[in-house]
Amino acid sequence: MRVGNVRFNWPDILDVYYKKATPEILSYVTFDLSKLSTLVDNPVGFWRVALYVRLNNRSADSFYSNATSFFGHPFYIEFPVKENDTPANIAQRIKNIADKYMLLQTEEKLIDIEISGTNITFKGTTGYQYFHVAKIQYWDDKAIAVDCCANQGDFIDVITGVPVKYTVENGEVTKTQVVAATGENLADNEAPIVNGTEAFGDYNWIIHNLRLPSPANTDWWTGDKNEMPVVGATYDQFIIRLIKERDGIAGGILGQRATTVTTHVFYVNTEFAADFKAILEGAVGEGNIRDYIDGMLDDPFKTTNSANYVAQTPYKTGPVIPAHDDEKVPYATSEEGEGGEGEH
Repeated sequence: MRVGNVRFNWPDILDVYYKKATPEILSYVTFDLSKLSTLVDNPVGFWRVALYVRLNNRSADSFYSNATSFFGHPFYIEFPVKENDTPANIAQRIKNIADKYMLLQTEEKLIDIEISGTNITFKGTTGYQYFHVAKIQYWDDKAIAVDCCANQGDFIDVITGVPVKYTVENGEVTKTQVVAATGENLADNEAPIVNGTEAFGDYNWIIHNLRLPSPANTDWWTGDKNEMPVVGATYDQFIIRLIKERDGIAGGILGQRATTVTTHVFYVNTEFAADFKAILEGAVGEGNIRDYIDGMLDDPFKTTNSANYVAQTPYKTGPVIPAHDDEKVPYATSEEGEGGEGEH
């Protein structure tokens, strides 16, 4: 089988995997401000929104650097609640204060704030962010007893954000009011946190993980411009693994056979991925392309979990994928070749 200028020999194909590109899901937390007057007897006073935003391991934005191994940054938005304030007034006040704070302190919008009725939503701006802490707190002058005759003020939690389970349909979150950790419904003093995920296979993901914006990839003279991703496009992943017995390495091997496994990864524009997949299925047989989940590649020398695996006793004894007539397979060839890596 030939993919571009790379050749794969039928008996050497161990297995083929496929992973579809997915859009990023932005994390967010939504507070219902109408609950302030029901959870606190007299809501007039000083309040604050306390957020702690972390980054997943695939991002290293220095703005979130701290003294721990986890990248994260706190956001505190203090605001007053006055007599006769409505939830809509309070929400707009919070947004105005927060937008001004981010403009002056960070010079960019790190969190989007949306208002809908009595609800205020704090949403991340990239798929790398997730909410580790999200609370609305009220200042209580007598929160902590110091001794018999004195008290110390402190912010006390009124509404606490809790991660919820959710599903995704067509790139949009379908939220369920069920706590992710316990499966129970949210309490009145809890707010739903939807912690999203980064995209897979979009332009930013490709640039971040595969085609770094280095001079070797971006200068006018580079020869790899045709392998750079297209802005706005997405790319599906195809993984082809080959297993082959080697005749000899570095002058020969004494006493045992040498078997090598090589992994070849292709990123194909989603617009053409269906055609590419059909060609692969014509080559390896329908049903022999497995959906890939991160971390699921089997070790052909230690496990027999793979559906396309022949037990190593002591080495692979035959082709995994059924043989095909080359003349009936589009773009197929039976030429011998070691193959190579490619990303498209």
